[in-house]
Amino acid sequence: AIIVCLLGIFLVNRVIIRPINALSEAASKYTTSNFRFSSLKIKRGDEIGVLADSMVRMERDLDEYIANLTKTQNELVSAREHAERMDLAANIDALTKVRNKRAYDIDVIRLGIGSSEYGLIVIDLNGLKAINDSYGHEKGDVAIKMLCQIVCHVFKHSPVYRIGGDEFTVILENDDYR
Repeated sequence: AIIVCLLGIFLVNRVIIRPINALSEAASKYTTSNFRFSSLKIKRGDEIGVLADSMVRMERDLDEYIANLTKTQNELVSAREHAERMDLAANIDALTKVRNKRAYDIDVIRLGIGSSEYGLIVIDLNGLKAINDSYGHEKGDVAIKMLCQIVCHVFKHSPVYRIGGDEFTVILENDDYR
């Protein structure tokens, strides 16, 4: 009877207790290390085997879910960076590379809300039509760029805006305003 009991205990330990302990240990290691449920070699047709297979499937599903989350996060970061580049491009004049009318309108609203003093300088290039008619639009573009360079040089610390074909505005704030 003692031998049968010992054999029964040995079989119960080998068939039930060890696989359950292995699953329990694997679950503990899974959260703290790079342990993989798929490395468990529990291939049985009973409840313990079903549990082991379920844990392997759960691991595979979690890996896929994390991979999808990472991919989505990367896509969101890329989309945000693209949106920021597009927003910046939407506020920059293509010819002169200074701020454009859209940026000017946004900043005027900001200034209207704030309580700081500011000044506006409006600059117009006289004779642009004559330059365009006599020498072509390419030379007119050169004249606009040259005027822009001069304005940017004179007002180094203030935002310069091209608000029309040959019209520029400078917003003076703080020390530049004083």
